[in-house]
Amino acid sequence: MAKAATSEKSPRGERKPVSSEIEAAAPIAPSFEEAMAELQQIVNDLEDNSLGLESSLIQFERGIGLLRNCHTFLEQAEQKIEILLSFKANGDAVTAPFDATPTAGSPDPKTLF
Repeated sequence: MAKAATSEKSPRGERKPVSSEIEAAAPIAPSFEEAMAELQQIVNDLEDNSLGLESSLIQFERGIGLLRNCHTFLEQAEQKIEILLSFKANGDAVTAPFDATPTAGSPDPKTLF
């Protein structure tokens, strides 16, 4: 029968909760800048052909995950941007949410290259 682990003894004989170990082992998401730097390194490694097929696939998958995180971060940042419209008489700023709607028409893909 499996024994449920709820705590573990520390070197001093004190009990500490196992859940704190799980939380400590959970990966921390990199900042946007860290993710971009790691993405650039992955691209460089893949372009150099210095990795084997298995390592390349692992790095590619890691890159896709980092790219998704960066995209999510940018979407959240975009939602926070506000356009300064003017100032009230008391000096408070009048703002409006950022409108991400493109103002120019979509380019014709045939003319891009």
